[in-house]
Amino acid sequence: MNSVMTIDVNLGVVAVSIAALAAIVALFTFIRSGDWRKSDAWKEQSAKISAHGDRLTRLETQMENLATKADIAELKGLYSTLKAELDGVRGDARASAVGVERIEEFLMKASEP
Repeated sequence: MNSVMTIDVNLGVVAVSIAALAAIVALFTFIRSGDWRKSDAWKEQSAKISAHGDRLTRLETQMENLATKADIAELKGLYSTLKAELDGVRGDARASAVGVERIEEFLMKASEP
């Protein structure tokens, strides 16, 4: 006696069954991903993304108010001009101080007996 049993499998039915199972898994995954947007985790992530957007907006505003290369070059030019004028005033002050000293010396000598 031969105790081997043969099973006839229709490959077309197996293929359709596997495709149907894959479609069901894909459908459940799609539904679950849509439900994720209603979850607390989604709300947390959304809040974090919004907070990053606010931070970027503030950073862009601060960057707009920073001095540019041209602004710094202009300040250097103004500084050089101001320094030259200050050096001129210092020279005039020295000349005035020398004149005052001469006048003081003249008056001191004139008031001596």
